[in-house]
Amino acid sequence: MREPRAAGRPRLPEDLAEALHSQGIRDRRVIAAFRAIPRARFVPPTAAHLAYMDEPIRIPTGKVTTQPSQGSMGQILQLGLACPRNSS
Repeated sequence: MREPRAAGRPRLPEDLAEALHSQGIRDRRVIAAFRAIPRARFVPPTAAHLAYMDEPIRIPTGKVTTQPSQGSMGQILQLGLACPRNSS
């Protein structure tokens, strides 16, 4: 049995997938990707505990990562715009 989340904050890939779903992201492929990709490997070790939260994370360059729910929606929209349907 999984222990409860501290203060309701996601800590596991499944928790992030659930948070994204609650934000209106319904594409199964996007949700599956967030479940499969270990986001904690792509953030500084000091921020690993934040990796599965739907929030931007500060990285050493002084910038921040994209908030997962915002980034995935933006990517979906960009893909749709980059692949217009043939109008002829």
